[in-house]
Amino acid sequence: MPLDTGAVTDFATAGGSPGFGSGAHARRSQRVVLEGDTIGQSLRMIREARGLSVDAVAEMTRIRPSYIDAIEQSDMSALPSRPFAIGYVRAYAQALGLDGDAVVARFKSEAPDHDATLRNPIGVRHNKPPRFGPLAGVAGALLLGLIGWNVARHAMAANEAAQPRAVRQVPVSQIKPATGVVSLGAPLPPPPEATTPKPYVPPGMIDNGAASPADAAKAAAERAAADADAPPIGSAFVQNGKIYGDPAPGVGLILQATKGTTLTVHGAAGAIYFTAFLKAGEAWRAPAGLKGLAVDAGNPAAVSAYVAGVSRGPLKDPTTSLAQYGS
Repeated sequence: MPLDTGAVTDFATAGGSPGFGSGAHARRSQRVVLEGDTIGQSLRMIREARGLSVDAVAEMTRIRPSYIDAIEQSDMSALPSRPFAIGYVRAYAQALGLDGDAVVARFKSEAPDHDATLRNPIGVRHNKPPRFGPLAGVAGALLLGLIGWNVARHAMAANEAAQPRAVRQVPVSQIKPATGVVSLGAPLPPPPEATTPKPYVPPGMIDNGAASPADAAKAAAERAAADADAPPIGSAFVQNGKIYGDPAPGVGLILQATKGTTLTVHGAAGAIYFTAFLKAGEAWRAPAGLKGLAVDAGNPAAVSAYVAGVSRGPLKDPTTSLAQYGS
C-alpha cells in the first residue's frame, strides 16, 4: 500500500523536535502518508529521518526495544497479545508526531485478527466452576421426599387419633385369680460398682493395730481424761488409740494428742513425713535415725511429748523442733 509523502522530504524538519510536533510543520506531518511496503517500514523510515534510535524511542514510549524492532519488521509472533500490540503501535506513532488512529487503522488492515479468541497470558489457567447442578438436584429431591414423608406421617397419626378404638370387655365372672406357688431364686450379688471401696490411708498413717475389744471401754475413758487435761510431766505413756509413724515399738519420741488437732511432721528441706488430724488419744512415734525434724501442731497445748515413755509436757509453740527431744 504505497503512501503519498507529499512535498515533505525532511521528516525531522516537518515534525519538529523528536516526539510530538508543534506548529505548521506538525500539522503537515499529521497529513503525511509515508511510502513503504508495510506500516512498520514506514515508521522505521520516519524514525531514521528524525535521527532517533530504537533505544531513544523505547525511552520515550516505555516500550521494550525488542517490541519496537518487531513492529518495524511486522513480526507479529514476537509481539504480545493483539490489544497490547495495537497500544504499542499507537504510542510509537504518537512519539513520531503522527496520527495514532490512522497508523493503527493501517496496522489492523495489514495484520487482521483471524483468531478472535485472545491468547491466555503466561501463567494463567481457566478454572471451570464446580458442577453443583446434579448435586443440587439430588439434594432437592431428598428434601422434598423428607417433607412429604413427614406430612404423610402426621396425617396418618391424626387419622388414627380421630377414629375410636374398640375395647373388648371381659366379664368379671370369667376372671380367675392366679393360683400356685411362686418360687423366688437366691438373691443376686451386688454389682461391682455397688461394693464398698477400701478406705484410703494417706502416706505415713500406718495403723499399728487398734485396741482390742476388751480395752475399748478403758481407751474411751482414757481419751475422755486426756480431753479434760494434759497428763502431768513425768507421767507414763498410755496408749489410748492408734499409733502412727514407726511401727516398731521403742523408747523414742512419741507425740500424743489429748484433744483433736492437726499434726504435720516435716524435714528441714520441707519434705513432709506425716500429716493427719489426730483424735484424742492417737499418737505418732518418731522413726529411728531421722534427724532435723520439726512438727507443726494446730493446737500445741493439745499435743504431749513423751521421751522414753515419760511425759515431757505439751508442746509450747505451733512449730517445734524435735531436736530438743533428741530426735
